[in-house]
Amino acid sequence: MKRYMIFILICLSGTMLSAQASPALEFPLPQYMNPFYDGYSRNRLDALSTGKGGTGIAQTGGVEHALINPAGFMPENSMIYLEMCIKPPISEIDRTQNQTYAVQVPFGLAAVGGKLLEDLYGGFSYSMPKSLIYYDFNIVMNQGAYLLQRNPTYMLHQLTGTLSYQTDRFGMGVNVHNRFHYLDDVTFRNTFDRLRETNYALSPELGIIYKGDQIGLGATFTPELKAEYDLRYRNYESVHPMKASGGISLSYGRRIFNAEAEWEQCSAMDDHYDDRLTLKGGYEIRIRKYTYRFGLLSTNSVFSGDYLLPVNTTANADTSIVWDQVPLGGTIKPNDQLFATFGFSFHHKDGIISAALMQEMLGKMPVTQINLSLGLNFSAFRKQGFLYFD
Repeated sequence: MKRYMIFILICLSGTMLSAQASPALEFPLPQYMNPFYDGYSRNRLDALSTGKGGTGIAQTGGVEHALINPAGFMPENSMIYLEMCIKPPISEIDRTQNQTYAVQVPFGLAAVGGKLLEDLYGGFSYSMPKSLIYYDFNIVMNQGAYLLQRNPTYMLHQLTGTLSYQTDRFGMGVNVHNRFHYLDDVTFRNTFDRLRETNYALSPELGIIYKGDQIGLGATFTPELKAEYDLRYRNYESVHPMKASGGISLSYGRRIFNAEAEWEQCSAMDDHYDDRLTLKGGYEIRIRKYTYRFGLLSTNSVFSGDYLLPVNTTANADTSIVWDQVPLGGTIKPNDQLFATFGFSFHHKDGIISAALMQEMLGKMPVTQINLSLGLNFSAFRKQGFLYFD
């Protein structure tokens, strides 16, 4: 009996030790590039897709569709497409400084493309998939006589080339993303330097689609990529995670129903992170010249817990008492998100005008996003009666 009691005590001790809080997170990437900030920094582009819960992977579309699934890139006409993405500021998710995140640039997407050969389509686009500015990281100096202000900024500028090959039932496509990760005012304790850095990364994305009479199936895959960022006071070595998505589309006359799932292996970046699973559902109906869209999108929190701000530990580190008032880090609360989405398009013989609204419903990270877009056929510029409305 005594031996059993000792065994039980050992098991209980092991359980208690494993239940202790894990060490605070040290960012595997520069701060605002980390995936738990994606809930605000990610811009969900393509107003047509956004209005129906971010779905569309199992459908074909125009030049705006390349970022949803390159295999579905099948514009009926050569077109230029422009889109704005507007997001009001929100409070920071750790609330250590009671400041806000904002997106300063409302521009989201510009794309051109069309048919190159009988079954081959091509296009080119510029987009901003992620953007975030933190207002403000402040340090009070000289007993309040001087305020040192920083606005840490992260913007992902993306130039994408798209090719797709189409048959009667299948489509295959590839996106080649040229990504420029722009960082400004990167936060480090014990230094007053203003760090600015732009890093380039090449990222391929593969897609496939099946086009049935009433059913469509689609999938995309982006491989894991090595990520290295040398920011003077710290060298970050991690990965940009692998991402895979798949979905189904059902058509009944003028009505289309979509259901999709997206998986991102964030755990490969750091042991503190969970993988991200995003579930999407969408519905659209075409009534004469108008299309109406509705959808839901849910995504889980990839991290909650304590984090540490990076510190300048070099020989020139500033160790003045000014830094005593700067927090060592913060605490991220669970931030699962559920979005309700609404969209609308007006179809004109010379192009398409679209709008979409996304509203987060759980309130942990209450993001609002508005997309406004205009697509114009190239042929419209060469004829009389351009943009004539009946």
